[in-house]
Amino acid sequence: MIPLIVCYALFICGGFVLHRRKWQNTKEKVIFVATTSLGLVMWICIFVRYPLDLNKAIAVILDGLR
Repeated sequence: MIPLIVCYALFICGGFVLHRRKWQNTKEKVIFVATTSLGLVMWICIFVRYPLDLNKAIAVILDGLR
């Protein structure tokens, strides 16, 4: 699990280093971090053999925003 989190940190840092001049606003940065974090969650679910129901997760998030 630790190598997975280290890879996640490297991808986040690498993405910011490679695109530091190309990003025009913070919205792009937030989307990059969100999609990378979603990928981390999916991989963790695969490793711990606990299936993640994305429909249920999205419903919980949307209900929390109301």
